[in-house]
Amino acid sequence: GFFALGGRPALWLIAVATLAALMRKTVGQRWKLLHWLNYLAFILGTIHAQMIGTSFQYIGVRLVSGAMLLALVGVFAQKRAHDRRRAAKK
Repeated sequence: GFFALGGRPALWLIAVATLAALMRKTVGQRWKLLHWLNYLAFILGTIHAQMIGTSFQYIGVRLVSGAMLLALVGVFAQKRAHDRRRAAKK
């Protein structure tokens, strides 16, 4: 399915986010939006690797990868909650 083939879209998302970082001054404040593509790319890449990656046949690699994915989702949720609290104070 889509997630098994999510490696290629993840690679393209990383490429776009990298270009946005390199062109940060040209892109202006939109670079922040493009930076969020890294989160999506990591999620897609991790799911792809979990499903078909050969190194992911080992339980240790799966556990570390899963922990990293959970940490990323946690940081993302915490950041969004912080941004909402800050916006509500204004």
